[in-house]
This record gives sequence, structure tokens and C-alpha cells, in this order.
Amino acid sequence: MFIRTTHPDMSDQTTFDENMFVVSSGYYNLKTKNLSCTRPNGRSDYFLYYVLKGKSRYVMNGEECFAEAGDVVFYNIYDSQSYSHLCQYHSQIYWAHFNGLEAAPFLQELKLTKSMKIHTEANISIYFENILNELTFKKKLYFGAAANNLASILIAISRALEKKTEGEAKFDYVISLMHSLENNKMTLMEYASLCGLSKSQFIRSFTDYTGMTPMRYKNNIIIKDAQWYLLNTDLAINEIAAMLKFDNVYYFSNMFKKHTGLSPRQFREKATF
Repeated sequence: MFIRTTHPDMSDQTTFDENMFVVSSGYYNLKTKNLSCTRPNGRSDYFLYYVLKGKSRYVMNGEECFAEAGDVVFYNIYDSQSYSHLCQYHSQIYWAHFNGLEAAPFLQELKLTKSMKIHTEANISIYFENILNELTFKKKLYFGAAANNLASILIAISRALEKKTEGEAKFDYVISLMHSLENNKMTLMEYASLCGLSKSQFIRSFTDYTGMTPMRYKNNIIIKDAQWYLLNTDLAINEIAAMLKFDNVYYFSNMFKKHTGLSPRQFREKATF
């Protein structure tokens, strides 16, 4: 069994640090003995643990459950806590207690208002390691640095709660393709096919999802890319058009002017003054 536990020195805390701060944090690597804890009345701070590897048994709302790799168990303030990290699975666990004047509003914004288990694909172990290092070495402004890493953990957990439907996930994939220069020539029919929809169904559903039609969305990306190249490179306009997969520089210029009110040359010249 390997245990690492860290605490801040509360005398180092500033008024700013009172907004949200890590009370304590740690890491367990269990091989020969389970590590268990029961707090019938919870604690006066918030608590979460992350299963990096292995399995943990916990009780929440009177029900016994299991947490596995990628799961985060979050206990709200004063909620009953009972858990046992299981050594037979060579479990590795990160954990943190935290509190602060702004902790509750922040958790409210993130929709983390009750005890729950959340699965995340995000690699949040790096944030826990950062917290452990900050609280161990206690370098300048370590209270705030630890809190920032805690915030990153909580945001990652909150995002994991926003489960997308299969259709939404497919639209996100289409949007990622639209952002790739290599795919600028893809047609609406090709996008629709990726989503398993007809062209008209795709246009309607994509518009509902993003608030704009697929072509308008894609053209906005192209124009923003073109503006960046015009402002940040010395590339000729025909070279920029080619990078953006336009076969005809005149078509590119006309499209750019239609969206911005200026030709690419006028846009570049105006930006230099």
C-alpha cells in the first residue's frame, strides 16, 4: 500500500483564497489491504474521489454501488459517506476535500448540487497530481494554483454530465470536419450521409442544433480562416484560396466580399492602417 496525503498551511491563505480552496488531497495505491471510511454525518466540506484504476465500493442514498476506472464519486457537504477502495483490483485512487465561500455557487453553476457518481473520459489525474505537488512544495501562490486545478477537475466532471445523443455526437463530428482544411470540399450530401440522414433532414436538424444552416456555418469557418491568413501571413491571395481548397481565386474573392463587405485585398490593406 502506498499513501500520499497533503494539506495546505492555513496561515498562508489570503482573502482571495477563501473563495474556493483545497482542504486536503491524496493518492492511494492499494495492493494488500482495502482502505475504508464511514462518515454517517458526512463532513463540513465537499469530497470527491477519482478511480484511476481498479474498483471501489461505496454507499450513496442507502444504496451500495461500485465505482470503476474513470468514475468520480462526489459527496455533497454533510451527506453520509461510506466507501471502501478494493485492494484485490490493485486500485489507484485520487481524492480531495474542498470548501470556500464561492464553492456552492460554482457547483450550482456546474450542476453538481447533489452526491453522485459521474464517469469521465477526461484525464483528470494530471490535475490531482498538480494539486498534490502544489500542497507539498507550497511555492508562491500555491493556494490559488491548487484551486485552479480543482476547478479544472470539477469542470471536466460537469462536462461529462452533458451526455449527448448519438445524433448530436454525429453533428459534432461533422463540425470538426468543417474545421479541417483537408475537408473543405466535402458536400452537404456527404455530411448528411455521415449522419445517416437525407440532405433535407440533415439541413433541418443541423440548423436546429447550431442555429444556422450547414453552409452558413461552414462558410463562417472559411471566412475566419481566410481573415487569419490575410492578417498573419504574407501569403498571396491566390495561395490562401488554394489552401482553403478553392479552385478559383475569383470565386474565393467574391465569397469573401459577400460575407465581409471587402475584397481580400481591401481587408488586408485596411488592417495595415
